[in-house]
Amino acid sequence: MRLNKKIENNLDAPLEHSAATKARHLEKINQKLQAEIEQRKQIELELTISRQKFSHLVELMNEGMVIQDLNQTITYANKHLLKMLGLPRTEVVGYHFSDFVDVDYLEAWTGGKLNNIKSVESSYVFKMKGHGNKTLWVKGSPQPLFDADKNCIGSYAVITDINDQIEVEQKLLRTESKLRSLAKQVLYAQELERKRIASELHDGIGQTLSAIKFYVENNINNLGEKSAATAIVQFEKVVPKLQDAIEEVRRISMALRPSLLDDIGILATLNWFCRESNHGVPSIAFTFKKDNVKEEDITPNLKTEMFRIVQEAVNNASKYSKANNVKIFTKDEGKQLRLEIVDDGIGFDYAVTASQQGYAESKGMGLVSMRERVENSGGHFTVNSAPQKGTAIICLWPKGKHTFVDNRSGRTDRRKDFRVR
Repeated sequence: MRLNKKIENNLDAPLEHSAATKARHLEKINQKLQAEIEQRKQIELELTISRQKFSHLVELMNEGMVIQDLNQTITYANKHLLKMLGLPRTEVVGYHFSDFVDVDYLEAWTGGKLNNIKSVESSYVFKMKGHGNKTLWVKGSPQPLFDADKNCIGSYAVITDINDQIEVEQKLLRTESKLRSLAKQVLYAQELERKRIASELHDGIGQTLSAIKFYVENNINNLGEKSAATAIVQFEKVVPKLQDAIEEVRRISMALRPSLLDDIGILATLNWFCRESNHGVPSIAFTFKKDNVKEEDITPNLKTEMFRIVQEAVNNASKYSKANNVKIFTKDEGKQLRLEIVDDGIGFDYAVTASQQGYAESKGMGLVSMRERVENSGGHFTVNSAPQKGTAIICLWPKGKHTFVDNRSGRTDRRKDFRVR
């Protein structure tokens, strides 16, 4: 019995040792698993915090952010993109991105598909459409989106609103086009003016001087055959012709720039201009009326602009209006000065004429010239006209504050309360 007991004790000892060893091993494994669980929890917590920070950062971006899967279905859109589109998240997420691209620019966007593409794409400028099919210019910078195993699972893109920039660029292009058109019109107007002056010099002064030259030469050749008294009478006949030449020079000079404008001012010059126009175009009655306007309230440069505007308006009315009356008004309206030229002629469709201003030969050129003069001097230009309704050209300038643009240098000259003393 004792022998059997001893044998049993000898057999149990290794088993107990093995069980204790396994228990210690299991306890170490359990501790290791527990540590891994804690580590995984910490990583998941940090990942959650990181995602929250990323989400918060993306939501606060001043640019749009969109994420789409391989089928180009939107899986995420930040607040700024939703604001740009003017749509709630439920009407964006789950839809194809192409649903929000203007039809004329689908090719530009679809050309940047990122399915299984492993490289960064270029930027694309295109139009997006949002609430009510309202469109806006944007710039998209799509890039591939990879998972942990470097497999492409979709794409993301930063969408930048460049609507204001595009509008400014388009406005600049329109302005450049307008400036080119105006430059062409200026050159054409210069050639017309040179042609007119050349014609007047040739037909008026040139012919008069030629007649005087012929008359003098003829009398000189006949001096020996005539008495002194007869020669004197013949030469005296030259004086009226010389006076005609002087009057013609004065007329051309006054047409180019009236000396009255510098001598007695714009108001008296406009009054004189109406009288001269009545002589030149008897079929039209030209009248001038000033209403509480003082000469000293008009700056020297503005006087020139006002005269040129009236000159152009009267020229247009004489050629095209078939009017019986042309009335010129100046008025002091307290804070602004008004110049108005009104006729009772056939009028015209201003929208059609204004659309032709790109053609130097069009009669709309005069309107462009007047508008440029008014706006370059800090004023506001308006034309009221319709077929068979006559025409009213209205120019308004802030009183005591006129801006003049020097087109030769691009400089702007602002004059405040500058008055003739």
